[in-house]
Amino acid sequence: MQAAQRGEGFQMAVATGRKVERYAFEWLGQETLLLKAGRFTTWHVRVRSASGGGDTTEVWLGKEAAGLPVKIRHLDRKGELFDQLAEEMDYEK
Repeated sequence: MQAAQRGEGFQMAVATGRKVERYAFEWLGQETLLLKAGRFTTWHVRVRSASGGGDTTEVWLGKEAAGLPVKIRHLDRKGELFDQLAEEMDYEK
């Protein structure tokens, strides 16, 4: 989230249920989203395998939601697109 605030990209290792791999995080800009959970100013970040794998994930981090993801879009190597949108948010600031 801090790199997104500065508009910077970076790489880091991420552990999933199956593997540990390096991912590149790319800053795509700031956007306002109107979702069922409310209106959010977001930092839009794209995440890809640093090794050039086929999956791409985009995450919108809500500025007013403590940097939590309010939208996640995943495009798998088969070309299938999956969106997850926040419908309700409950967190402590």
